[in-house]
Amino acid sequence: MDSQITVKRLPKRGNNYPIVVAGELDVYGSPHLQQELAVILRGKDSDFGQGDRIVIHTEKGEFASEDGRAFSSAGLEYIDASGLGAMMSGLKRAKERGGSVCLIISDPKIKRIFAITGLDKVFDTFDNPEAAYQTAIA
Repeated sequence: MDSQITVKRLPKRGNNYPIVVAGELDVYGSPHLQQELAVILRGKDSDFGQGDRIVIHTEKGEFASEDGRAFSSAGLEYIDASGLGAMMSGLKRAKERGGSVCLIISDPKIKRIFAITGLDKVFDTFDNPEAAYQTAIA
């Protein structure tokens, strides 16, 4: 089955490592997120460490990828337990290296899933990118 997911890294912003996740983050799409998180956290050129943060964008918008190419994101439309697990795994690995993961979630359906599961208490979540990038890394 084809995965309906897009996962792209954006250029690093200070101590922030942004990723855009769009489409359906399910059992088929979760490995794509895990792969990108692994590159940031353990890649051969990785310098992720104390005080750094992965910022996962789930909102609709226009972005420029790490290679400078512009693209549009329709936003995260669906997430299941495997998608939540991929995010939790990334958070665990980030914390092991002294960092963190935050989420930008503008879709009420996606926010509700995080609230129902209690993960809105585990992740720092923001309604928009401005709020996320203005907040100091704890």
